Amino acid sequence: FLLFDFPGRDFDTLVLCMLLSVLIYGTDDTVATEFLREKKGKATEILEVEGIVSSPLVALFSFFLIDYVHSHSSTFSAAVLGEAGVFVGKIAAALIVSAILAYVAHAIVKFFDMSSELKALFIITTGIAAYIVGEIIKSDGSFAVAFFGLWLRGFAKERVSNVYNTVLAHTIYIVLFIALGMQLALPDANLWLRGFSLFLFYLLIRFASTLLFLKGTTVKEKAFITLNASKGIEVAVVLFIFTVS
Repeated sequence: FLLFDFPGRDFDTLVLCMLLSVLIYGTDDTVATEFLREKKGKATEILEVEGIVSSPLVALFSFFLIDYVHSHSSTFSAAVLGEAGVFVGKIAAALIVSAILAYVAHAIVKFFDMSSELKALFIITTGIAAYIVGEIIKSDGSFAVAFFGLWLRGFAKERVSNVYNTVLAHTIYIVLFIALGMQLALPDANLWLRGFSLFLFYLLIRFASTLLFLKGTTVKEKAFITLNASKGIEVAVVLFIFTVS
């Protein structure tokens, strides 16, 4: 909030800074755990837990802040209460729709004898349908797709959920990052410098946290955890929605 020059330092500006801080925090352990698959230790276990915890927090809290920024309520309390109600309603609708579609998809895949390619295609199609239905009922398509994957994992256990993770997830990753790259504009050098300074400050806080709270890990492991600050698909989703909304 202090590092960047804002036209007006009101509460809405502070909310935008909170949104930026949430996005900076969001971590993804995929790369680290992929490279260290054969040599897992306490550091990778901590990163896995952090990735699991940060993913829903980044998505849910960021969407709540975006809804608040776009609200036109006269007071802060009215805005928070109003947006909280709308937000809970969106999540509830997405949960119901995704649960129905996931159960139907699991039943069809289990009943019919399909090849692995056809199963993947059917799951992708159902995931797209979940997004469309979520938008039609004025919920949120991204919530519907995310919950669809979670429901499907619960219904189908290992076999179908692996198809979902490897095919649907990576397909959406590619499309989303291409779309995000087309939306972003390169900032000037001064903004780059201040943004880089902000990220260095974040790394200092992250390293201090590991020193204070992570007992039983070496300095090398603490440094590894600190530098593993890669951002996941949740951050890309929030950035994309924010740039087009």
